[in-house]
Amino acid sequence: MHKRLRPVFLLALALLASSAAGQEVDERPNILLIVGDDIAFGDLGFAGAVTHTPNIDALAEAGALFTRFHASPVCSITRAMLLTGNDPVEIGLAAFDYALYPPAEGTPGYEAYLTRTTVTIAELLQEAGYFTAMVGKWHLGGTRHGGEGPQAWGFDRSYGIYAGGANHWNGGVFHVDTGDPEAMAEVKAGRIPQEQYFENGDRVDRPVGVFSDTLWTNKLIGYLEDPMNPITAFDRMNANVLLAVTPEYAKVKAAQKRSGERISARPGTFAMEPEHITIEGKRLRFARGGKQDAPTILMLCPLPQSIICYDQIWPMLADRFHLVALDLPGFGRSEGGTEVMTFDAQSRFVDAFVRELDLSDIHIIGPDVGMPVALHYVIHRDHRARSLIVGDGPCVVPTANGSIIDKAVGSSFWRTVFKVAGAGAFVEGAVRLAYVNYTPSNAEVADYVASYRRRIGPITEWFKRYPQNLATIDPFLADLDLPVQLFWGDLDQFLLIDTAHRAHERFKRSELTIFENCGHFSYQDKRDDFAAMVADWVETGYIEA
Repeated sequence: MHKRLRPVFLLALALLASSAAGQEVDERPNILLIVGDDIAFGDLGFAGAVTHTPNIDALAEAGALFTRFHASPVCSITRAMLLTGNDPVEIGLAAFDYALYPPAEGTPGYEAYLTRTTVTIAELLQEAGYFTAMVGKWHLGGTRHGGEGPQAWGFDRSYGIYAGGANHWNGGVFHVDTGDPEAMAEVKAGRIPQEQYFENGDRVDRPVGVFSDTLWTNKLIGYLEDPMNPITAFDRMNANVLLAVTPEYAKVKAAQKRSGERISARPGTFAMEPEHITIEGKRLRFARGGKQDAPTILMLCPLPQSIICYDQIWPMLADRFHLVALDLPGFGRSEGGTEVMTFDAQSRFVDAFVRELDLSDIHIIGPDVGMPVALHYVIHRDHRARSLIVGDGPCVVPTANGSIIDKAVGSSFWRTVFKVAGAGAFVEGAVRLAYVNYTPSNAEVADYVASYRRRIGPITEWFKRYPQNLATIDPFLADLDLPVQLFWGDLDQFLLIDTAHRAHERFKRSELTIFENCGHFSYQDKRDDFAAMVADWVETGYIEA
């Protein structure tokens, strides 16, 4: 099997981790971690039990066997400790949902779900380039009791139940929640309440008559066979519908067929090493690398991508510059909702982030949604920028939008369509409309989908506020006395090329680079040319502008 990113699978009745597919063999180990509820060594064949467990015996023989692992007598609390390395009272699991000690209710540590006072091993492995997934029982949050499901805790793919158990052959509940009105209504009607099953955070139907062991195993094998492609047939169908009413798509498809420079993602694991920082109470993802004593370049994420989009140019710039990349709040893997969907809020976070990392004399790369944020930052903040490298984004009034942007900005109906279609269709549509030459890896796409799963609603607020937000930067462009390197793809169908020329006319000190035969995501579609443009600008070009 060809391999790229290493997947980690977490089975909740059996926790599990394994390795995955891509373009290049990764020599790091596969990880298979099995956690079984209510069993001990005396139940396993390799430990001398009369029970025959040949598959587990084989795994024990081939892998590492831990004989002094100390577990809690409660499954949820054991999983919480195993995933985080923390004492349960530190992370909200001093109690669990159907055994909450009433006098402790409301006390920190007794939330009965995994709290944001920790990180999971899945998040750390994910950031290290592993593909992560879980199947089985979660029971660490995401139900009406509070908390979040596995997709919020570092798992790229997930399937199973969020509660403490269920029937092994169907969806019947293990424990009737007497505080759940829906469950009690089923009981009163003489029916067995059904446990909710979730896949990648979305509710799904459980097949009836399939034993749980077979169900989990087959689902896990499916993830192994296609571990990194989160785009479903339903996502592709919805993307097809959106593109069918986007007339510019025909132009992009024709350009793709003509392109003589088709390029794919570089093989191997990601060069970037993401980490997190808390700014104004929100957990933001960022990455840093390169030479500490060199000029600093700050890269702001675009939509519907994340900082991972810069992984293609990261190695080209790392030996010459100090690199920092930031997922803006509400975008990428950074926290945030409707409250941060303004240029003002975004630039406030950028300012706080720059000061927290003590960055100075920075050159800011801001494509797409990053462009107006970078402009707002240098216009309205006591900024620390030396120059801007911005493009393929909104900045001037009037702006020349593609039809897909006009729909998102001007129509509540289409914003609702985007919300209903979901993250997979949103990302798939953007990939097909924004690239002429580049093909993203499954690993990239998985990160983008995970970034926006269940977040398209707040994202549509950004589009709804588009005209008001533009009014906070357009009147000030002519007075901006800062070198600006503008860039644009000539086949950008989101923000049309006329926007680039209008912006160039407005700035005092600007250079305009048009990438030919290039789509909206020019930093990937023309990655070599883009990296060369950045290097030339930061080393000497901005001084001459």
